[in-house]
Amino acid sequence: MKTLTTITISLLLLVIAAATPAATEPASVLLQEGLYAEEIKGDLDAAIKIYQKVLAEAENLEHTAARATYQLGMCYLKKGDKEKAAEYFDEVVNYYPEQTTVVKKAQAQLDKMGISKVKQGSIFEILGPVVCSYIGSKYGEVCAEAGAKKLYSNSHIYVVDSDFVLRGGGMGYVYNWTGQPITEHHRLTGTSYPNQKLYSMYGDEMDVKIVPDENRNNFYNVYWNPEKPLQPGEFFNYGWALDGTKQLSPTGAGGKYSLTMQNNFGQYAYETFFLAVPQGTVLSGQSEEYTGKGTANNWDIYWWKKVVQQDENHVEQVMLKKAEIRYTFGPVTEKIINDDGVGEDFMFDLDTGKSFSASDAKKWAETSGIGQEKSLEDFIMKSGVDLFGETSKKSLMGINMIAMPTHNERWDISPEDVIEQISMGKAGSPIPLSADGELPKTFVFKTGQGGMGILQITEMQAGKAPRHFKIRYKMLQRATIDLRQDKMAAENLTSQGWKLWGQRKLTEAEGKFKEAIAKDPKSEGAYQGLGWAQLNQGKKLNAKDSFEKCIKLNSKNSAALNGLGWIAYGQGNKDEAISWWEKAIEAQPDATASLNGLAQVYMERKEYDKAIKYYEMWLKAEPNNKQAKEGLEKAKTSNKN
Repeated sequence: MKTLTTITISLLLLVIAAATPAATEPASVLLQEGLYAEEIKGDLDAAIKIYQKVLAEAENLEHTAARATYQLGMCYLKKGDKEKAAEYFDEVVNYYPEQTTVVKKAQAQLDKMGISKVKQGSIFEILGPVVCSYIGSKYGEVCAEAGAKKLYSNSHIYVVDSDFVLRGGGMGYVYNWTGQPITEHHRLTGTSYPNQKLYSMYGDEMDVKIVPDENRNNFYNVYWNPEKPLQPGEFFNYGWALDGTKQLSPTGAGGKYSLTMQNNFGQYAYETFFLAVPQGTVLSGQSEEYTGKGTANNWDIYWWKKVVQQDENHVEQVMLKKAEIRYTFGPVTEKIINDDGVGEDFMFDLDTGKSFSASDAKKWAETSGIGQEKSLEDFIMKSGVDLFGETSKKSLMGINMIAMPTHNERWDISPEDVIEQISMGKAGSPIPLSADGELPKTFVFKTGQGGMGILQITEMQAGKAPRHFKIRYKMLQRATIDLRQDKMAAENLTSQGWKLWGQRKLTEAEGKFKEAIAKDPKSEGAYQGLGWAQLNQGKKLNAKDSFEKCIKLNSKNSAALNGLGWIAYGQGNKDEAISWWEKAIEAQPDATASLNGLAQVYMERKEYDKAIKYYEMWLKAEPNNKQAKEGLEKAKTSNKN
């Protein structure tokens, strides 16, 4: 007889097997075929078909999918179909925000085409159901407070998108206190805005008629014809959205935008203004401190609650500005994940840090009423299970996630490096995170729920009970940044790092350079310093990563190019070392460390003419350098022989 644990594991394997794609031609290869058809052959129709196939194959490979989408836009642009091209460019910008290089190219095309970046739709379509539900729950709390105070409740919602385009709306409710079913032409509310639409909480547009009030200027009554009768004592919640948008204008320097939230309800009431802005847009000023703040689905929601008097004009003013969103690491979490045969705490959700057991799945099965195996599948997917233990395979098994092995030394890599590595991966099931061999084993990952981070398997006990794995991991967290202040802080930390490096306090110097990079990931000098602090400690792999990051920011940073040359030389790759050093002296002809390297390697190869050339260049930069003088003399003597 099967136990619940064995059924759970069987189901896990069925779920991950069903999610495993059949072997196909790699999407990256197809992408190259598409580029060849588009750029070399000029066959745009063939290229379009290939790029569409890439999207089908590379749905979970973000970098390839983003590039294919961009190229589809370029194909349609070349065919003269700007509208279709704009759709694909817009898709790149909105669906692949982490693929920054491709996003910049797509946005540049949209800007050239003069295409408006304003998204269409009401506030509810822009925010989506998760955010609307969050605001609705907060409004429900407001309504309960208003009821306790025996006051009317009124709300307005202001939505400002990432381009500082404003949309308006609100939420309301009707309670049938008449004692009779409400069936038609029921006065729902009054409003100063005739240009609005009303929606049920399910997103359906309501059947309403908005007519001028006979006794009040610039005021309108909203009459409702319910789809089905509202019985006595029942509530009906609804939302309203204004037609149209308004582009906020910057006020002075600093990229700040002013927003005035205003309403005159006319009666004694409990009124709430909600403001929703995408993460990365921050309040730089406000006339009154907000009452509360929350976050839902990458939107920040602020609200201001106030008891307003009769005929009071309720006004709140805020200043908005953009702040760059960066990622930081959250705290390190350590967990034990048992083998599936143990039954307890053998499933794990990285996003929430929760463990699950066979008993949790059993409770779900008992309450779901949809059959044991179906309910288990439902439990696994809805609980967000990412990993389960399988010591017999010497692996943690990942479900619907990206997990890519990396060097143990990269536990301390930057959040940007984690994102870059993940972009080259592909989600799937099962994804084995192998613990075979010497531990720890390190992986970068992205869960099915979108969480990203780095994980190490630090222990595996497979031969005796309790069989388990021990892990530690840290998740990426979004942080909004004040760019100017952080840039100044990064410069100060970099200066401290160089001072410590000069004192040969290399560990402390490395720490300061890392702090600088956390403040400003585009700090060329911090990456340069970090590379040298790491190289001087013998951390060649880390140093190489740092130098490569540096030259991505500035391809002519001679110090980083020089460092890469010495790393290659130390690994016996003399041709590669020569290439790096030549780039260094091209960028800076008096880069003496690189001239030294070139002279040295050509002496070893007995190519004395070239050695003489570089010793002479070295002496031109440093005429009194004893090592260069002696090297030149030796090269000339050897050349004569």
